[in-house]
Amino acid sequence: MAVVGVANKESDYDETDEIQLNLLMNSVWHRTEQIKSEVALRKREEQYRLLADNSSDVIFMLGLDLKYIFISPSVERLRDLTVSEVLNEPIDKTLSPDSYKQVISALGEELEREKDPMADPDRTRVLELQMFKKDGSLIWTEVTAKLLRNEKKEVIGIIGATRDISERKKIELRVAESEEQYRLLVSQMSQALAVHEIILDSNNTPCDYRFLYLNKSFEKLTGLLAENTVGKTLYEVIPGSEDKWVKIYGEVALTGKSVHFESYAAVLDKYFDIIAYQNKPGQFVAIFNDITQRKKNDILLKERQEEIEAQNEEYRKLNEELTRARDRAEHNEVKFYNLSKKQEALLEAVPEILMEVDANKIYTFANQGGKEFFGEDVIGREASFYFEGQQETYEIVKPLFEGREDVIYVESWQRRKDGEKRLLAWRCKVLKDNKGNITGGISTARDITDIKLEEEKFKIIFDRSLTGKVLTGIDGKLLRVNNAFAEMLGYSIEELNSIDFAEITHPDDIQESKDVIQSLVSGKQTQFRFQKRYIHKNGEVIWADVSTILHRNLYGVPMFFITNVLDITERKKQERELLNAKEKAEESDRLKSAFLANMSHEIRTPMNGIMGFAELLKHSDVSEDDRRRYTDIIVQSSQRLLSIINDILDISKIETGQMEINISKTSITDLLNKLAVFYKPIAEAKGIDCRCRHYDGPVWVKTDELRLYQILNNLLNNAFKFTSSGFFEMEFTYSNRIMKFIVRDSGTGIIAEDIPRIFDRFWQAEKDIMKAGRGGSGLGLAIVKSLVEMMGGKIWVESVYGKGTAFYIEIPAEPVIEPKTETIHKKTEPVIIPGNFRQICIADDDFVNYYYLESLLKKTDAVLHYAENGQIAVNICRENSGIDLVILDIRMPVMDGVTALRKIKEIKPGLPVIAYTAYAMKGDREKYLNEGFDEFITKPLDKELLWQILKNLKK
Repeated sequence: MAVVGVANKESDYDETDEIQLNLLMNSVWHRTEQIKSEVALRKREEQYRLLADNSSDVIFMLGLDLKYIFISPSVERLRDLTVSEVLNEPIDKTLSPDSYKQVISALGEELEREKDPMADPDRTRVLELQMFKKDGSLIWTEVTAKLLRNEKKEVIGIIGATRDISERKKIELRVAESEEQYRLLVSQMSQALAVHEIILDSNNTPCDYRFLYLNKSFEKLTGLLAENTVGKTLYEVIPGSEDKWVKIYGEVALTGKSVHFESYAAVLDKYFDIIAYQNKPGQFVAIFNDITQRKKNDILLKERQEEIEAQNEEYRKLNEELTRARDRAEHNEVKFYNLSKKQEALLEAVPEILMEVDANKIYTFANQGGKEFFGEDVIGREASFYFEGQQETYEIVKPLFEGREDVIYVESWQRRKDGEKRLLAWRCKVLKDNKGNITGGISTARDITDIKLEEEKFKIIFDRSLTGKVLTGIDGKLLRVNNAFAEMLGYSIEELNSIDFAEITHPDDIQESKDVIQSLVSGKQTQFRFQKRYIHKNGEVIWADVSTILHRNLYGVPMFFITNVLDITERKKQERELLNAKEKAEESDRLKSAFLANMSHEIRTPMNGIMGFAELLKHSDVSEDDRRRYTDIIVQSSQRLLSIINDILDISKIETGQMEINISKTSITDLLNKLAVFYKPIAEAKGIDCRCRHYDGPVWVKTDELRLYQILNNLLNNAFKFTSSGFFEMEFTYSNRIMKFIVRDSGTGIIAEDIPRIFDRFWQAEKDIMKAGRGGSGLGLAIVKSLVEMMGGKIWVESVYGKGTAFYIEIPAEPVIEPKTETIHKKTEPVIIPGNFRQICIADDDFVNYYYLESLLKKTDAVLHYAENGQIAVNICRENSGIDLVILDIRMPVMDGVTALRKIKEIKPGLPVIAYTAYAMKGDREKYLNEGFDEFITKPLDKELLWQILKNLKK
């Protein structure tokens, strides 16, 4: 702008003055910035030293050569050394040899990390170092440090704080020694031991527990390694664990009450005898003994049940034979006695309970198992004594003694000799004599209490789990599913039972599922976790996190798969949405970068025309024709630059919600004819046909005339730019209170894949329009679309690449009656002020702006007074009583325009003052008029508007 001013300078202003002015302005600016930086730096240093001097920790700064730059006074308490002694001390004398090596290594690592552009510049490093005191003794310290940087973010040293941790180290050493002794004792235990801490929810109720320590026996027994378990919670290590364990152990940890019980771990397929006690409040210790073998023996007993039943049949036959033998001959008593002893030995050898009753249901025989359960005094007692409260059992057994059944199976709760009730599984068979009369009954039983409890636990966990659970046969058939799994896939439990897993698995995941089955069956893996897709009953795809194990019997034969299924469909959806959002953000950043590059081109191009031709105007040998042509180019370039700025301001107003639609009576005919008058001559000059005809007959509607003109002008300008031959045209119709516009051209057209994005901000920048030489900010169509929608309308585009483009707009508008107008005769020449204002004070820190006003007003007889800031303007008004007009810039050094206005009004309340500013946003005019200005003018200045304002102020 300074160069433009030189073009209008009087003959005594030369290039040397221009250079000196620029040097002076640059010097003032740089000195001002330097003073601001020095004041801020001194303030920060004052605050920092005040903090360091009063800190209990030692604050220090080191150069990259590891020499002290600064040390706080608290170092005297830490090391018995003065600040000056420490500042002159090499750091290798400050630290022990090992600590010195540690510092050198850490500094090297941090400087190496500086090469990583992703490294956090504000990262800190914490070291525990040994330092020498004045007497030569060593103390432990904790040093927290970070790299020190200058204003260019370059590393210039180290800054940090040092704290004495000697006492903490002593305590840690004593604790470590005692803990080591305890750990040595525990680690050598043959029993498995684990230490835990209880986790409470917001209601102080146990909700989980965390593993704190495992000994080697625990790792060996459970297969859970300390490195993968310690620090994690039960549900993290063993998902799906029963809540009752948290409740049991929570009571131990919180109340101190110990417990002793047996438990089956399904994941490990082992039985444990467990003792749990509180070692400290909120913690508990669990000691495990493996009793799997004992439990397996119980299973073996079950498998021998059939053998025992066969033996029972043999016993029955033997009894019948003995009975017949007793009836046939008494001389066979010896033989009978021997057979009885054999029977007794066989019965005693049976591990299950074996009982015999007579016809009156009185026990007449009990083997050793029966006596151990019911007591030695069971013989002679009625069976009902032990079946107290089990009337249903009697009803089941009743047909046996009525002769209607020979064998009956029944489960019954019965009182053991110690008073505890246990569940027994009975097989009862009636005894008859050779005449068919019932003489009693013989029964075998085994205690199934623990088995039933475990089955019930499994069923409850399986059925009530919120996670989908499935039991699948080796053949792939679903054996059992819980409600959570059925609801996940939209089926009922009955619909899923007995179907093949492949029927509900996504086709692309079936083979992977089969591979998992094969891997588990072959023994390559004991458990498997993977992600797969199921097919919902309605056809939707359900993503699931699947973990499965293969259950084998005691002989290692595969029985069935136990599978946990977690629905992760929503998580997968969120992952896709995050990925799409990331891609959109990256695309937005790329488009903004391209937009800024394009803006640089679009702004510099007209600036080049302004500055270049202004420089040419300075030459005395420029002809009058060239001078006019140069001036026209400068004006055109300025208008182009202003158009770019307006686009940026408009899109900013739209995005921040500051753009308003102002409805007024508008002549559509006049607006369209005005556009046609503008575009026809430039189209003819380019050699293309402009079919924007003059519209006859007024069409008056209520709309925003300014924004409608902006919309149509933008579309016509695009059509003009992108049409090198052929035509462009605009059509208009109005019906049913809807304005319809079509802007069509025979230009280059738009590629089909680009059509959905042409209304996006910055999109033009991506297409690199600069290379095509057509220019533009890339904001025009985005502004058009926003304005159309704000006016309640819609816009769309049709285009064939290589053939042309058509934009369609529909905007609602209410019709109005054509207003009566009066003919206004305007003078073609601007009115020159005939001495209306004698003395005018103009305040602006930019001399070019003042010089432009001076050039406009020099034909008047007014005396101009220049002030480079608000304070000088106030002084001029105070000292010169003849000042009758003041023009003030708003933003000036020393004193701004608003402050100057207030002081001037105090001196001369009636003196008219005009605000002359580059602030041109919404509300600025009202804001400054409310401050007390008499008028408001924006830069760049409109000469005609200035004359009109001066005429109004005169009136």
